[in-house]
Amino acid sequence: MSCFKLPAGLCQDIEALIRRFFWGQRGENRKIHWVKWRDLCKSKSQGGMRFKDLSMYNDAMLDKQAWRLLHDTNSLLYRVFKPKFFPDCSIMEAKVPNSASHAWKSIIKGREVIRKGGLWRIGDGRSINFWTDNWVPLKYKPKLISPVQNQNTSTKVDGEYTVKSGYQFLMNELHKADSGPSSTVAAKELWHAVWHLQVPSKVKNLVWRACRNSLPTKMNLVRRKIITDDNRDPRLFSMVVWALWNRRNNIRLAKEAIAIGQLLQQAQERLQEFSVQQPSTLPTRNNVVVSWHPPARSWYKVNFDCALFEKDQCAGIGVVIRNDQGLVMASLSQRIPLPFTVIEAEALAARRAIEFAAEIGLDQVIMEGDSKVLINTLRSERLSLAQFGHIVKDVQNMAAHFFKDFNFSHVCRLGNKVAHSLARRANKSSQLSLLN
Repeated sequence: MSCFKLPAGLCQDIEALIRRFFWGQRGENRKIHWVKWRDLCKSKSQGGMRFKDLSMYNDAMLDKQAWRLLHDTNSLLYRVFKPKFFPDCSIMEAKVPNSASHAWKSIIKGREVIRKGGLWRIGDGRSINFWTDNWVPLKYKPKLISPVQNQNTSTKVDGEYTVKSGYQFLMNELHKADSGPSSTVAAKELWHAVWHLQVPSKVKNLVWRACRNSLPTKMNLVRRKIITDDNRDPRLFSMVVWALWNRRNNIRLAKEAIAIGQLLQQAQERLQEFSVQQPSTLPTRNNVVVSWHPPARSWYKVNFDCALFEKDQCAGIGVVIRNDQGLVMASLSQRIPLPFTVIEAEALAARRAIEFAAEIGLDQVIMEGDSKVLINTLRSERLSLAQFGHIVKDVQNMAAHFFKDFNFSHVCRLGNKVAHSLARRANKSSQLSLLN
């Protein structure tokens, strides 16, 4: 899949096998497919089952090769394809001659993911087509909408690419026009609750089918023209529903079925048995305790966070500095213009935190934030090509310049509550607040 564009018919045949297996079809006994394949390919937070659309996943994998031809100029792939197919330009301007191999045609087809989803991060601006390239840092309209003037600059693309990000972009483009209830915040909370129930997987699957109205109930069977005609414990409720459904199937298949009056007791016993068999160290959202930990002796820990206030078109930065005994040495709460993305706001908060620590004369610090993506990028020695990469480079250079020793640490939101509260506080005042 990463080298050739698969025929659409082959992808459809494989997907058909997956669908038949998922809905329980055996042999020639056909089963009803209650949910569209397109909806099954959505993420679980959108009410789907996270199956892969094979044609789009094929395109995302092919685009990885185009990305290598764009950036990895020392690879054997580049040295073979460059002189033959695009000797005088980049992969983004390459043509497809009639005599081209199927592999080259496949890579060119996958190139469209970068062309549509790539976004320039501005440097000296020499390689950017001002009118046609995606460079405006906006989420929905990254191009200028003014009339096009004279064009004589080639199109190139810069940024980070993975097969996962390419596939997610293609799926987002496919579902952009969808406006069903699965896209609402409330629906996402529902799906999150369903998939995080502490019950067996088969019970979760049944609850998902019930929420999607994809059970062969009488109403659904009539709608499909197949026929003409107060417990608040979500775990126990799910077990009772599964017990009812299991009893119904046993009766239909002429098997031994439990008496209806014993269903509740059976559901309670099975739930208790399941809970006892789970590892005692299994973490849940309710019993995991996350707290702030002091640094080593003679070190200081600098916690930082940001908060976005889109209604007021601003953001808040919060910084708190504590010593090895947990005592607060200084704190900061500052209001700034609204950045374009959350991760960019986190990066700006990290940069301001380093400036603040340097201003009060610290030389051994641990920079701690709750954005795992940002912290991993700051720890990496590779050049970040992401949109916020120039801020990351600033943070790394400033830390190396101001401090004798430093490192970057990630903590969950619960362990970063003080910095988060200071960031939220910034919206109440337009002035810079410093506390010593």
